Amino acid sequence: MCRGFESCWGHTGQAVVLLVLEGQGFRRRIVSSSTVARLVALVCALPFVAPPAQAQAVLPRACHPVHVVQAAGTGFSSSASHDLPAHLLFDLWNPGERLQEKFGANAVGAMNIPYPASLGRVSAFSPTSLGNEGHTYGESVLLGVEAGQRELETVAHWCPDTKFVLIGYSQGAAVAGDLAARVSAGEVSGVAPDNVAAVVVVADPGRSETGAPAPATPPQPTVLYGPVPPGVMAAGGEIINGGGTGVLPGRSGMTGARPGSFHNLRGKVLSLCDSRDMACSTPTGSVIQDVAGYANRVEWTGPVDSTSGQLIAALSNGGVSEEQLRRNGYGLLQLPALIASVEEILGFHAVLTKNGDVATLLGRAIVNALPELAYEGASNKYLVEAATAAEPHVGNWGGVVVEGIRAFAAAESLYWQLFHLHLAPQLTTPEQARQEWVRAVLQHATADFPRDETFEVAGKFGYAHMTYFRHGFYVNGRLGSAYADSWLEEVTAGVLAGQRRETTF
Repeated sequence: MCRGFESCWGHTGQAVVLLVLEGQGFRRRIVSSSTVARLVALVCALPFVAPPAQAQAVLPRACHPVHVVQAAGTGFSSSASHDLPAHLLFDLWNPGERLQEKFGANAVGAMNIPYPASLGRVSAFSPTSLGNEGHTYGESVLLGVEAGQRELETVAHWCPDTKFVLIGYSQGAAVAGDLAARVSAGEVSGVAPDNVAAVVVVADPGRSETGAPAPATPPQPTVLYGPVPPGVMAAGGEIINGGGTGVLPGRSGMTGARPGSFHNLRGKVLSLCDSRDMACSTPTGSVIQDVAGYANRVEWTGPVDSTSGQLIAALSNGGVSEEQLRRNGYGLLQLPALIASVEEILGFHAVLTKNGDVATLLGRAIVNALPELAYEGASNKYLVEAATAAEPHVGNWGGVVVEGIRAFAAAESLYWQLFHLHLAPQLTTPEQARQEWVRAVLQHATADFPRDETFEVAGKFGYAHMTYFRHGFYVNGRLGSAYADSWLEEVTAGVLAGQRRETTF
């Protein structure tokens, strides 16, 4: 609580000024001193509340033997999202809910971390249905880590015997991974490494390289509650599984290896990474990492006015009228957000120019990425979309062709479902054969141009970033996400059965 008017005035500022749009200009309205005094007195009467990161748990929680904390990918969360277990992208994967269905909600608690899930300030130009909060990628991840840490510390305060499972996909993997690294380093109050049963990060932008030297201080023995997953132990202590695509040397996550490590969580951190997915497998020191490193900066993690994002999106879609400005309450308060978004674009351009002429880089990127982009373009997904768009403009025979494309796509979709259920053998489908042919033709056509591994990886990103949930990434004969689910089930069963063993790696 503030002590006296002067002390409180120092917290609330020296004046209150409202800017409102009126006519073709702005009119400044100064709030009267008596009104200010009443407002300050009201603030002074309120009890002081600690910042969220330092607030203590005050409400008892229902305790579960296992508590799942998971983070969704870019665009699939916001700070205002509910914390019930939800899909980590589209409707493809919700491991927390799956564990609850398997073992019951009394045995397994689960929550999604509400966080901005923003790619950067430029995300305001193409907001998702959840909106845009105008944070840099780095700020978004940090806010997610801090929200996750508050959840862990609150649950641990009331339920000290609970074991935690941390899960994340893409940007959510950066959140879950950084949070696990804090636990490994002893930075999460009440949560020791032994309290973590499992960590699964899929397409982790903070993945470390393989083959780097171990830390100087040997890690403590790890307490395991289930089997050690198959894969390659990385420098950061995670076990990387390439799902049949290999784990390539000289590769790390898009933002570079995270500063923290999992050394006190060894044997229970599974990193699923398709070697064609630049989110988790980018050539170390490449231009992609330079650009992602700039995106990963942290400048300001405070609350952002969501109205600013709406204004920027409206401007990018053709501008807004004076009436829209008045109706939506847009004003000078939105100007800093607009400037920050433009500054970020200029910042990305500056990073690119450090790597050479931008036009030359763009040309190299197009030539090297084209075969992989065409590979994706030849997929059933895009053929069906193209056929659907063309259907109103073709005759009867054209309609038959369109229906044929849809029928083939549906048949292949059914085949993959049967394959994932182990009811059909692995075959080369017409879609795969068509994609390989298109890629080979374009690789031959561009064979005389200099090759650039970095941009080849970038061209594969569109499909490689989704193989964990569709097809193309398999662990022990199972689709990547299905294998992760089965391993998490084994670990959860071990916790519930009281199994634990110490292992030193």
